Amino acid sequence: MLLSTKITYSVRSLAYIANYTSGQRPIPLSEIAEVEGISLHYLEQLFNKLRRGGIVASVRGPKGGFLLARPATEISIDDIINVLGIEVFSNLAEGEETEAPSDRSCIRGTGRMWHEFRDYIRDYLGSRTLQEIIDDCRQKAGDSGLASETHAA
Repeated sequence: MLLSTKITYSVRSLAYIANYTSGQRPIPLSEIAEVEGISLHYLEQLFNKLRRGGIVASVRGPKGGFLLARPATEISIDDIINVLGIEVFSNLAEGEETEAPSDRSCIRGTGRMWHEFRDYIRDYLGSRTLQEIIDDCRQKAGDSGLASETHAA
């Protein structure tokens, strides 16, 4: 199973903003694109959705960029996925309401299992926040002897 690059790139980009700004300065998308290795054009598309969905706020001007619209502790991974309009593992919904292709098919049994799995994943993503990702990132950096980088404005 694969998660959409829209999800993974959005979460990485938002974690970058939260980790390296602490709300002190807006981060330009060009900086995120360079550090995270993501296409600037792709980030522009993602951040338009994230801004409209209330996850980030934009600041215009020469020192403009993006900030989180609310604290990282209040942004769950599921919030991000919902704003992007993506249904995680939507193919796992088959079975419960699906007509079996034959009397011998096990689609209903497997469908229930996949439905429960999808709900478990969504519950998990709803309980994880950007702050937890940042904390993990900082801990791993500390474990490897690296200090958390702070960019000057």
